[in-house]
Amino acid sequence: MSQKIDCTAPSKDQFKVCIFIPENSPEGKPETSSFQHTAPLLANQGFDVEYFAINAQSVNFNHLLESLKQILPQAVLFHVSAEILSAAARLAQAVNNIFHNCPVLLYGDVLSDSPAIRMKTYPAFDVGIIGHNSEALIKLLHGLKNRNHELDVDFNTIPGLVYRAGENYALT
Repeated sequence: MSQKIDCTAPSKDQFKVCIFIPENSPEGKPETSSFQHTAPLLANQGFDVEYFAINAQSVNFNHLLESLKQILPQAVLFHVSAEILSAAARLAQAVNNIFHNCPVLLYGDVLSDSPAIRMKTYPAFDVGIIGHNSEALIKLLHGLKNRNHELDVDFNTIPGLVYRAGENYALT
């Protein structure tokens, strides 16, 4: 197995977030619903944001992973619908296999019902942000940025998360 790529930011001022959102058209254009607000929201908080539109039928893993290798994100966020969650989870696992110090986050309504069960079903995600809780998302990303990008953030101080706690999942 090859060595994982370290995604630690070169400085505390820099924190790159790659966001995967669903596309809703054959042309590959992203959905115009709540999914599109995430990138500008994070950019307004000072994060360097790149986003990609994906769909369940034609996820080109190799192309997306090569793009991520060029960007070297400090976090990867999946803001996806239930229809493409399985494809997103496969891509999340590929991200985990390639990158070190790059938390993989799941965000949105896909976690509104039974978030712990959903996270257990898809263990490639490190932390879930329940619903469209933008405040929790921003606090989590700032926590990751301020703690050298490792998952040593005190999750209990951020309401609206689901995360792995040993063999189980905890909710805040």
